Amino acid sequence: MEEYKTRIAIFTVTGSMNYGQRLQNYALQEVLKSFADDTHDVEVETVVNRLESSRIPFSYYEQAEEVLAHSYFASWCQAGYPAEEYTPWLGREIARQKAFHRWDQTYVQSSAITITRETMQSAAEALRASYDWGVVGSDQIWNPGPFISSYDFAASMPHDRRLSYAASFGVRTIPEDKRSWYQKHLKSLAQVSVREEAGAAIVKELTGYEATVVPDPSMLLPKEIWRLVMKRPEAIELPTSYLLVYDLRMADSAFSAHVRALADELGLGLVVLPGADVSFYNIDPSEFIYLIAHATAVLTDSFHGTCFSLMFGKPFLVMIGNSAMAESMSSRFETLLQAYNVEERCVPRIEDITAERLLRDDLQDVPRRIRERRAVGATFLEHAMPGVGSGRLRLNSVALMRRDRCTGCTACAMACQHEAITMHPDDAGFLHPVVNHESCADCGLCLRVCPVCTPMLPKASMVREAVGKPYDDADVSGLSAYAVQATDDEIRAVCSSGGVFPLLAMQTIAHGGVVIGAALGNAASGWRVHHEAAEDADGLARLMRSKYVQSDKEDIFHQTASYLGARREVLFSGTGCEVQGLLRYLASVHQDTTHLLTADVVCHGVPSPELWRKYMQTLLMMDGQEAQDVQSVRFRDKGEGWHRSTRLRIDYRNGARHLSRKDWFLMLFLGNFCLRDSCYQCPARSVVVHDPAAPETAGWQAWRSSDLTIGDFWGIEHTDLRRLDDDKGVSLVFTHSPKGRRCMQQLAQAGVADVRDVRLPERFLRAANPCIFEDVKCPEERTAVLQAVKEKTDAELLAALKKAVPQL
Repeated sequence: MEEYKTRIAIFTVTGSMNYGQRLQNYALQEVLKSFADDTHDVEVETVVNRLESSRIPFSYYEQAEEVLAHSYFASWCQAGYPAEEYTPWLGREIARQKAFHRWDQTYVQSSAITITRETMQSAAEALRASYDWGVVGSDQIWNPGPFISSYDFAASMPHDRRLSYAASFGVRTIPEDKRSWYQKHLKSLAQVSVREEAGAAIVKELTGYEATVVPDPSMLLPKEIWRLVMKRPEAIELPTSYLLVYDLRMADSAFSAHVRALADELGLGLVVLPGADVSFYNIDPSEFIYLIAHATAVLTDSFHGTCFSLMFGKPFLVMIGNSAMAESMSSRFETLLQAYNVEERCVPRIEDITAERLLRDDLQDVPRRIRERRAVGATFLEHAMPGVGSGRLRLNSVALMRRDRCTGCTACAMACQHEAITMHPDDAGFLHPVVNHESCADCGLCLRVCPVCTPMLPKASMVREAVGKPYDDADVSGLSAYAVQATDDEIRAVCSSGGVFPLLAMQTIAHGGVVIGAALGNAASGWRVHHEAAEDADGLARLMRSKYVQSDKEDIFHQTASYLGARREVLFSGTGCEVQGLLRYLASVHQDTTHLLTADVVCHGVPSPELWRKYMQTLLMMDGQEAQDVQSVRFRDKGEGWHRSTRLRIDYRNGARHLSRKDWFLMLFLGNFCLRDSCYQCPARSVVVHDPAAPETAGWQAWRSSDLTIGDFWGIEHTDLRRLDDDKGVSLVFTHSPKGRRCMQQLAQAGVADVRDVRLPERFLRAANPCIFEDVKCPEERTAVLQAVKEKTDAELLAALKKAVPQL
């Protein structure tokens, strides 16, 4: 089926280092991209406008910092500022520039066309040739300042292909000498929407048009999508609970004293943006969202600080001041607060900032009002941009999901009651959800069931405060785990590690239960790894051993629910993200999980299925074998011992054998060159918690949402249990529930396994098996590897891989 592409240019403020401006830009970009469907791609890029600012961002020209510093110093002194304060200011300014540049590089797709005074004419011609639509963005894009230009009205685009979304004037009236100019450019737009009622009044007065008042782009994205963007600040230490103050008045001593007294009254720590320390100037927009989402309450004079407080349900107060400028800009707050029926949260004086007013009970109806206003914005864009993609926006669905964060767990597709989501492979073979906009009811269930959009986390009270930082070994006795070895050497011989999974599986089957795990398909399936159910020894044999390829879950979540509904015991094994997806799905269908045991693995990451398919075909050609002659494939053969089990083995029916001691596929896998995007920011790594409900384990856990986590006990030779290491395999097992702990006890009591309770320092675990806690790093060569997978035939693949990663 032929695929069509629509290219959309966003015209917005790009030069200012302002959180709201960058976040609304990103939001509009993602919303417009969600017009795409199976046959119609939508590409959205932001036009960088250098007319709007006289400053050159430091971070864009780092090599010129010294020259720029002298230039800025002259301007600083001419303005009458104290010379001794210049150096600290410059340091903060450079830090902020670099933080925002980092954000832009990661999240904003910028056009290759840049508007400058020297390129104004050529840029207009290039924009008309390169884009189908022009959308004028939000946040004071139409402020009548010195840098306003025709580009702020998408003047370079055809008349019927230019519109504004939530454009803001930032003032209540347009100066008399600019009214005719504004009238001309407003009339040039095919469709006009604004962010504030005052803006609609200006448009009506100048043109007679009825502009639609729509929500700021940031309010169009659900909080589940914003969670994929936010990240914990690296530069500052956060209190366990805190009052966030994003208000420039903290420099005022009376205001500062009042706020500090309020924080003390509430028993909260205090986090202030911008802080006095340069560290606070390193906060980029993604960290700004995190600070609001994790605050106990918020005080702000920021429009977007208010937007995100509403979105994340945070108690907040807004104080916009009494100056002429504040009065001129107050319309944006009036429109915003009235839309969500929280006008009482705007306070006129310092003394009105009280605990009682901050904690007032008036936020329950905000989520409903957000959905209603979101629908207004979506309807405007759908009507204003006919023929783009599906023609429909679904702003409560995984159509907005960042592809680099999706784990492919399939929970969204399985949970959708309208069968509007299907899983489609990308060029590397990784599955991603695709939303049928016609079938989608925009109910939001897929976002709520997605374990990435709605993370599965331990209770905040359980998490060790210094998460992610190795603690002093003297403070605690260590993290609780079990060292496990099957007593039957034959079981360990057919397993990748110490034999825990087959013991649990045989126990489940003996009780009439079902075991679900990953199996390797044949050539007809493209050597595809998929999840299947086993109810006997023959079926179980297909689930044994590690498979280093992402598994296709197909319909297995539905099958699991069916088995549980019949009150059968089920053991489900998979990666951490697969287990999270299953648990989210089962919760969405209200399935009782009493008879479910989940076991995930310490996962390095999942390699490309398409790479594996082509690589297998390459090996068959090299070995002179036919696909139907393959008898078995072992990703980790232990023929030379457990410690040297990183070799690929293929047995053929004619007795021939392929044995790769330095196998290219395994080297690419272990070197992180071919993993799924989400593996580099995994949502399922272990979190160190103190579990008061498990005193028998000393309380410290490497927590996950599964009942058990199974991995190799690497580094055992450096512990007191070194005598267990006979080079046939030892498993390390973390338990996360009473059910998981009972399983370990039952294996020990049955005599089928040697089970040892161990305490291991966190720093030891991070060194011996870092994948328990830490994301793997993405190497630069990954792009070239996946490009080779996409473009090269089976015969060309190996040479292309060696060229892409010559150091292996």
